[in-house]
Amino acid sequence: MKRRHELRRKYQVLSRYQADGHRVSVSTAAQPHCDTPDSAERRGRALRLFLEDLGKPGSCFARYLSSRIDLLPAEYCREFESTADQAAPMSHSEVSEALTEQFGNSFSRIFPLFNFTPIRSSLIAECHEAETADGISVLVAIVRPEFHTFKDDATPADLFNMRLLHQYCAELAAGNAVEDFLLSLRRKVDFAGQAEKLEAMSLGNTADNTTEISRVHRRLSTSRILTVTRQQQSGLDEVLQSRPFYAERLASLVCQAWFQQALFGPCFPVDPAYHNINVSEGGRIAFVGCDLEGLPKHARENLWRYLLAAATDEPDRAAGFLLREMSCTVPGKIDFESFRGSFRQSASFGVLEPLLGTDTNALAQLIFQHWQTTTKHGYTAGPALLAFYRGLFLIARVARKLWPAGDPLRYALEEIRISNVVKRAQDFSDVRFVGLNIDKFAVSAAYFPRMLDAALQQISLPQDHKPDVDAPVPRDSLRSRRSPALTALPILLVAVCALQSGPASWWSSKLALFVIMVAGLLALRGLWE
Repeated sequence: MKRRHELRRKYQVLSRYQADGHRVSVSTAAQPHCDTPDSAERRGRALRLFLEDLGKPGSCFARYLSSRIDLLPAEYCREFESTADQAAPMSHSEVSEALTEQFGNSFSRIFPLFNFTPIRSSLIAECHEAETADGISVLVAIVRPEFHTFKDDATPADLFNMRLLHQYCAELAAGNAVEDFLLSLRRKVDFAGQAEKLEAMSLGNTADNTTEISRVHRRLSTSRILTVTRQQQSGLDEVLQSRPFYAERLASLVCQAWFQQALFGPCFPVDPAYHNINVSEGGRIAFVGCDLEGLPKHARENLWRYLLAAATDEPDRAAGFLLREMSCTVPGKIDFESFRGSFRQSASFGVLEPLLGTDTNALAQLIFQHWQTTTKHGYTAGPALLAFYRGLFLIARVARKLWPAGDPLRYALEEIRISNVVKRAQDFSDVRFVGLNIDKFAVSAAYFPRMLDAALQQISLPQDHKPDVDAPVPRDSLRSRRSPALTALPILLVAVCALQSGPASWWSSKLALFVIMVAGLLALRGLWE
């Protein structure tokens, strides 16, 4: 009887939307790709309002759909993004009940000071200021009661009327969107799992100077409560109000922080949004209350190489690395020549214009087109790769809001590439690095004398031993040709010592890299002039 009443209520909700001129019927909503932009916005608005009427899980689903640009028109995704990630605060008694259930009646001794008025109240949890018995200022996040009974074996039917949902938007059935949403929601409401991932990120964040990771208090955290040390952070709007000229750098820094976590860290934020990204006093980026997921090591390496190849316009190499992380749905039936031609011609055709603006040369546009090309030729992305794509396009959207005129994703990728080169130069000057790689250096050293001898013989031969030259080379000329190579050696040593002297700033890293390049050019000039 309860189930029948619930279905009747949902059908009444849909009927109410049908009577509104801005909303549409079920029969016409199943073909959004045939819409004009104006009608697509109306249909997207109708679906958003329908989901919001289903309660907090429906609103969470709407926000999830804002990242599925592979399934839905960009107008739909932009509409779903307007679903607010906020809800009315829990009552004083609900908060007390949650704390008592997890810590017993002694929670008042665990948190002598506890502010029952939340500083942030999202759809899934709300965050309170508190102080521990040790006098440490902390933030306590509490999962809402609506998600207490959410179990690992929950099915899509436990949240939505799937037949009605698929009638309203047929693309959701084709892309298994509800199933993937359930995976994401399970991760997000499992605070014990979130605590483990935050700790892993903190341990793996020692070499990253772009991201701020909150310290987790494990003994004060449970599956429904997460306690972290409070840090002085500002929202993106606050930073821009005090430093409006910082927008370009901030956009690149946000993308760089996300790339560092996704490609070189154990976990990364899957659903970053403008409102849950903060900046610490030291200028680091903090992702607050995000769904965290990790990529296997081989996936991180392949995606890093894919992004570099895509950014430097090498489609064949990019396709090779990308396909290593995708599954083939029709083995033996893929026309590789057709695929290769389509991938080479992949360009941004403005498909994401409503989300990312009119810059059709943006890296996010190109990555999206690559993804679409692989999908059309029978390849699919697994859950981990899909999470990566979701996070990538959401962070690109945040960056565009900060700085609409540029391509922060591409700039961030270049920053990371340069930083890796500088770090590599620092590693080469570290005695411990040499000790760990002594076997590789020994092999290289075995061949180096032979290569050096051949190079010195080549530059010291008289001109009459070289083709197309009549006269011998004067001794002074030979010394002048060797001088650039000899000059390069002390320059290179100075650059390496500067890098090894301490943590490099952004400008010092750039300068050191430039010096290394100059030394290399001088050495080449000495050998080949």
